[in-house]
Amino acid sequence: MPLNLPRLLRHFRANPPAAAEAIDKAQALLGVSLPGQYIELLSTADGGDGFVGGGYLILWRIGELAALNDAYEVRRHAPGLLLFASDGCGDAFGFDMREAAMPIVRVPFVGMNWEFAEDAGPDVGDWLHRLSQVEPPAAAAGQSRQAHPGGEIFEITPILLGGDPTDPANKAVLARADHVRAVAFWNSIIRQVPAPEPEEPAP
Repeated sequence: MPLNLPRLLRHFRANPPAAAEAIDKAQALLGVSLPGQYIELLSTADGGDGFVGGGYLILWRIGELAALNDAYEVRRHAPGLLLFASDGCGDAFGFDMREAAMPIVRVPFVGMNWEFAEDAGPDVGDWLHRLSQVEPPAAAAGQSRQAHPGGEIFEITPILLGGDPTDPANKAVLARADHVRAVAFWNSIIRQVPAPEPEEPAP
């Protein structure tokens, strides 16, 4: 889908554009040629946060991609995935580098695994359009976003381990460094949980 960045990003707090040298350096470090529409997005906003329509987006800076993917141990949990953004509320967005077109998928930070990956769009234009169609947040949620720009809302007890996704007492807003540590801790716990035994077929 063609990009219409002025319309899609009109309520987004965008950082200044990425320099071409920074994009080239990141591609060399990552060992990948990034999609053209993503480079076009970076040429408008090298990271930032805010609402795209009714959906909230935290876009990572191009210079952070390699370090953050390493910090979140993406290659360990979902080889072939390159994260570049999040919804600020438990899920990350990344390119599926296993496919030549590099479509975008949504994955949970906690429990990160290809098993839980969901289609988020074939390209950046479609992805941003879908995000813009999300229902606007309730007033309290929107105010929380204004009070904690760029913060990641995190379930204190993850949903995969029985945490209540609707209980405000089970949520905290974490800065990036704290979020990385919390995600690494819970993913290490989840790796130790034995897989459920397959059910016996009915006689």
